Formats: sequence, structure tokens, C-alpha cells
Amino acid sequence: MSGTSMDGLDLALCQFREVGGRRWEGEILRAATRPYSSFWRRKLRYALLLSGRELMHLHAEFGHFLGQEVQAFLQNPDPEEPEPFLVASHGHTIFHEPERSFTFQLGSGAHLSATIGKPVVCDFRSGDVALGGQGAPLVPAGEMALFPEYRAFLNLGGFANVSLRPENDTLVAWDVCGANYILNALARRLGLEFDAHGALAAQGRLLPHLDESLEKWPYYFKPPPKSLGAEQAEEILSQWLPPETDVRDLLHTWCQHIARRISADLGPYARKAPLHVLVTGGGALNSFLMNKIRQEGEKNNLIFEVPEQRILEFKEAYIFAYLGLLRWLQRPNALASVTGARRDSVQGALYMP
Repeated sequence: MSGTSMDGLDLALCQFREVGGRRWEGEILRAATRPYSSFWRRKLRYALLLSGRELMHLHAEFGHFLGQEVQAFLQNPDPEEPEPFLVASHGHTIFHEPERSFTFQLGSGAHLSATIGKPVVCDFRSGDVALGGQGAPLVPAGEMALFPEYRAFLNLGGFANVSLRPENDTLVAWDVCGANYILNALARRLGLEFDAHGALAAQGRLLPHLDESLEKWPYYFKPPPKSLGAEQAEEILSQWLPPETDVRDLLHTWCQHIARRISADLGPYARKAPLHVLVTGGGALNSFLMNKIRQEGEKNNLIFEVPEQRILEFKEAYIFAYLGLLRWLQRPNALASVTGARRDSVQGALYMP
């Protein structure tokens, strides 16, 4: 799993057991994050500016790199550890424009499979987009199957996205707003890769006029299903977060904005009773951001809960392993109620070694 925040490559060795109906049990046997080198971080950041020929070369190169990283991760296994039979690769999102009927995740599955000598499932989103869907979010299908004790989920990755199961049991999900993608880009203006624990944001102050202006962004008035990509995040950075403004103030204001948007989106589902929300993703490690989210949530009967460390950091990798298993079993892993596609579908390209 490689997120748009470009922190690194998440790898997880997972095991699943079907326990009846749509219920599954699973566990992460071990996991690791491989931070990207400055070489790969730069390549990924500027991939959207490449020519078609250059992009396809990088697609193959990154697929081979992913295979090498999987090989390194699987070295020196525990004697009790099962031998993995399938690799599920999300890849790294470069373009995501479902309104123009395309999405592109970097990392050739053919090169990955050839490198590691195992079957690979990748490109989970394109088929759903071809069916008129957003191709995102896909994680909710796994959340509901693997965490049945929760009705609502919040992921704080490159973007903040939520998924929930209302009382009618029809799963809904959508991207709320930019999260780590925006925060990390602001931190880079100071020569940092990210704002550790939100320390810089805590030093800043709220910019009321900017905060009010951000609330008028047209995306927020669109009903779900809807999703965001790097294109929209770059638009916000260039048009709404001017470089001449103190970065600490921008970080503070954007954290407040994230918290307010999450509370506004989830609040209507907590009118009858408190809504417990499972929070995962790298943004959950940002103490300042989480404090703001909890403060805003209290106003709307929302209770945000952070799980143990392994689930917190590797939930998306864990769930994409599950989605890859469903693809292998030829079972639906993309839900129309979430993505807006014409029907549920079995998604993912399968490459055999």
C-alpha cells in the first residue's frame, strides 16, 4: 500500500478465515513500513508531470521496485509463518479523475509478479470507474467485514475519508477533504517531510477569513458518492493556501478545517445516539489534529476511538489484502452503494508469474 501522503510503502502479511455469510476473521501476522528514499519520493511527487512514454517506464520501474521490497520483507520468515500465496498491490495513485472515466495507480502488476514469482492482484479501481463509479473508496467493503463491531470509520491518510453503515444497513462512504497530503505539503515549505505530532500547527493561530473561505469549496456541497485526488489537493494548495502566509498558521487552520468537515459530515448520523468512530491512518498520530477532531466531535455526539498500533498504521494494507483475496475467489469487492457504480463488481487485474 502506497498512500498519496508518500510516507512510505506499507507491507503486511495477513491471514483470513471465513466464518459464515459475509463475515470474516483476519489478522496481521507482521507488518512494516519502508520509508521512501528521497529518490523515490521525488519520482512519485512529479510523476503526474511526465510524458506518456516516461510515465510507462516509471510504471514498470516502480512495479519492479515493489517486487524487490516484497522479497526483502518476506526474507527470514518465522518457522510457524505460513507461506503467502497471493500479493495484493494498491500501487500509488497518480491520476484520479472518475468524472473523465479514468484513474491510474502506478506500479506494474506484471513486473511485480515476474519479480516475486507469485500471483498479483492490482489496479483495483479502473473497472469500477468503467462502470460509472468513483473507483473509491474501496476500503469500506473490508471495514464492514473485518470490524463488524463498528458502524463508522474515519481514515486520516493523504485524504480524510469516512464510511458508515446507517440503520438501513446500506453501506455509504466518501472522501471528506484533504488531510496529510495538504499538511505534508505545507510542512515541506519549511524543509520538513511532515509536522510531527502537529507541533507546528499547535504554535500557529486560526485564520478566520481563510477558514470561512474554505467552507465554500464546491466539493463540500456535492452529495456522496464522491472522491478526491491529487489534482484537487494541488488546486487548494495553489489557490487557497498562499506561500507568503505563516506556515504554522496555515497548518493550524487546516487542522481545524479537517476537524470541522469531519464533524459536519458525520454529525447527521449521530442524532439519535452517540456514534463510535474507529480512527486509523497516519493522521491519527497527529496529536493536535486528533484533539481538534475530538473537540468538534463532542458537539455532534461523535466519539472517536483509536485502535492498537498495528491496526492504526496498517489497516489499509490489511484491507487491500482482503480485497485481493476476494478477487482471487471471484467475489464482489467493490460496492455500488459506496462508489456510485451501476452494480457491485469483482475488481482487480490478476497477473500470474
